[in-house]
Amino acid sequence: MWSMFFSRRDNLREHVRRMHSDDKSYKCTVCDQCFPHRDKLGEHVRTMHTDDKSYKCTECGQCFPRPDTLRRHIRSIHIDETPYNCTECGQCFSRRDKLRDHVRRMHTDG
Repeated sequence: MWSMFFSRRDNLREHVRRMHSDDKSYKCTVCDQCFPHRDKLGEHVRTMHTDDKSYKCTECGQCFPRPDTLRRHIRSIHIDETPYNCTECGQCFSRRDKLRDHVRRMHTDG
């Protein structure tokens, strides 16, 4: 889960209005996905429908469309950091999504 902190209540309200609104009036012309704010639509188009990968790994040269995907790559490939631990079996993961996949596959019925 993502945590954000705001110094003022009106900043939180504005964030919720812009990012979590049910009004998703900005529609991608490529895939028809809708977004609550123009900025989110622009980020979506740039990262999903263009070849713009302006964040380059200094270790291996691989390029990424967003800084968070570059950071995730560095943490999972180049740094031996495994901060996400399974409470069921103790196995450690470098990424939260990999831990979540592990728990679903190994420790849940279905």
